[in-house]
Amino acid sequence: MCFPSPRTDGATYGPREGNYLRNWGHNRPVQLTHGPLNYSSPAPGADGKNLFVIGGQEAGELVRWDSGSGEFVRFLGGIPAYSVSFSRDGQWVAYLKFPEATLWRMRPDGSAAKQLTFAPMHLLGFEWSPDGSQIAFLADDPGSPFKIYLIPSQGGSPEELLPQRHERQGIPTWSQDGRRIAFGDVPIVFEKGTGQEVIHLYDLATHQISSLPDSQGLWTSRWSPDGRYMAALAIAKQQLMVFDFRSGKWRDLHVGDIDNPVWSHDRKYIYFSFVRANWNAGIFRVRLSDGKRERVAKFDGIRLAAYWWYGLAPDDSPMVLRDIGTQEIYRLDVEWP
Repeated sequence: MCFPSPRTDGATYGPREGNYLRNWGHNRPVQLTHGPLNYSSPAPGADGKNLFVIGGQEAGELVRWDSGSGEFVRFLGGIPAYSVSFSRDGQWVAYLKFPEATLWRMRPDGSAAKQLTFAPMHLLGFEWSPDGSQIAFLADDPGSPFKIYLIPSQGGSPEELLPQRHERQGIPTWSQDGRRIAFGDVPIVFEKGTGQEVIHLYDLATHQISSLPDSQGLWTSRWSPDGRYMAALAIAKQQLMVFDFRSGKWRDLHVGDIDNPVWSHDRKYIYFSFVRANWNAGIFRVRLSDGKRERVAKFDGIRLAAYWWYGLAPDDSPMVLRDIGTQEIYRLDVEWP
């Protein structure tokens, strides 16, 4: 599951009350900085006339794992992008621009780039429709958080998929025939569900919604490219589960504490990365036929700008967003009244 990015307007605010940042007699914050830098960790100077802060400039470049050299190399010109996904015909690539989290699409050679969504809508993930005509995405929009929208891939106005429903919806995934969209519920407290969350199936033609059998306590659904399987995670332990639509049964692949399962294009593997203490171990995959696991990419010597995200290029080589931002310590001279 994806999480919102930090604020990007470069503002620093003083606290509502405190000894070292008085707010000029008003019980409200006073903005001290402007500009592109993000400031954090303020500390007062010893003489009370200065404020020391960490100023960071967020920047990232898209890189792809090169198995020949055993390292990540620039991809698609190193654009500042994550959640990168190619249409099934390979003619288009869509992505979230870093750090704004707005949706863009372009040709793989970088031409015909077009912005599809705009602030303050903050996107958390998306997926192409099988025919490439639409993109379903999840947005944490002010006033309507964690809702799924549809937008034409050539541009247009986003439309909320289920405006009459009020559950917190997860990242959408399409059926192979493009007739249904699946999504899980997002618990109020991430990774601590109630056990009542399920994987929903929405029929775009009939507008009927149903639940995937025995999917209680699961989220982060991902439909396999051939439509036969649905991968999902158990909320409590982030355990990887797979549903077989032919047998109607779930299978535990015995891979836990992971995030963002991604199907290989031939659906023989599910790629994943670990979360929490082991998130920087690299990218792994598990073979669907026998559950065999292997690491396919290492994060040695690389900083990740979007640590929860990785994707697969058309040849199934892993992609990540490398952090090329900077952090410096700044002194602010403050004139107190």
